[in-house]
Amino acid sequence: MEGESLFDRTFNSIKRNKENKDNGIYNSIPFGIPSLDRQVPGIMKGIVYSVIAASGVGKTQLTKFLFILQAYKFVKEHPELNIKLKIIYFALEESVEEFMTNLICNRLKDKYGLTVSSLMLRSMGEFKLSDDILKKVEECREYFDDMSKYLDIQDSIYNPTGMYYYCRDYATANGTHYYRHLKCQDPKEDEILTKQQVEALNKLEQSNYCYYKYVPNNPNEFVLVVTDHISLVDIEANTDTKHAAMSKWSTDYCRKILAKRYNYCIAQIQQTEMVNDKQQFSFSGDTIVNKLLPNLSALGDNKIIGRDYFIVLGVFAPERYQIPEYLGYDITKLRDNFRSIHLIKNRLGPTNLVLPTYFNGATNTFMELPPPKSDAMKAIYEAIESSRRK
Repeated sequence: MEGESLFDRTFNSIKRNKENKDNGIYNSIPFGIPSLDRQVPGIMKGIVYSVIAASGVGKTQLTKFLFILQAYKFVKEHPELNIKLKIIYFALEESVEEFMTNLICNRLKDKYGLTVSSLMLRSMGEFKLSDDILKKVEECREYFDDMSKYLDIQDSIYNPTGMYYYCRDYATANGTHYYRHLKCQDPKEDEILTKQQVEALNKLEQSNYCYYKYVPNNPNEFVLVVTDHISLVDIEANTDTKHAAMSKWSTDYCRKILAKRYNYCIAQIQQTEMVNDKQQFSFSGDTIVNKLLPNLSALGDNKIIGRDYFIVLGVFAPERYQIPEYLGYDITKLRDNFRSIHLIKNRLGPTNLVLPTYFNGATNTFMELPPPKSDAMKAIYEAIESSRRK
């Protein structure tokens, strides 16, 4: 490490990734949606993602699907890759129980083919959970006991500094922070110390050192930090507005430290402004669809943090605006089961992707749809009509 130039540091990273690829080791965790993976190769270290949409469209569902369910599934299906996965999920909107109920609904669909909503699962209103389904829920215990080794849900930390400290404590327990002495001009003569060594040198002021880099104990570890949703972070003593608190978490902590220093993957869920959720019309009375689509200019509460995001995915539900046809698909048949995923920003590649999906909100699933005029799509329409007639 000592004497490593900036070029060497970068070159060694490039070389290491190539060697991983040559040996069949993934440098990213695929999302599991082919068309999306071709443009965004899944979960990558050091990258800040955002999922945006209007309220109630499916931001949280898509985030859970891509960054929890698909990531966990991939790691479990490929034990030979020896990927260590850690997901720190700041659930600012849901309680842990609500969060887990949603994941159980997904598991019942995936394992048993059952569509059970959270209301059904909790016997709310007119719903009463059957003994048979309760037994199947019990059979999911082993699955979720294993998932808990990878997933850390925090539903009681809201302030940006507290959230950062939680992530920093994990980093410190699972890696080493290195500092470089500011007075050393020649990289070959750098005095590089760990954080613990710097703190032990009481005779020297720590201001003489700058942060050098973080080295995880396991180089094959992927750490994901998810915030759902970022507008719910608390205002702190030194952040007198919601806007400032969001910037502190997104820019100062997530972008500058967790992603840039620790090489963690960040996923921020952010709502678009309510005004963007209103139906808009042309002079002839036709709905102007493009004005309804999620976009960076419509980010709610703080637009500036959109600059922190490397990759932004938007979610759109045309049925909400009584749009009968979208991208060639019959929305009158698909109804609320249609969601389009829009690659709005991609600092690593093109952004020309609009992905049509079949969405099941009850079970938290997204499935890429076949072409609108294909026989496969006709079969989906027929299956939908058949299920509704029952």
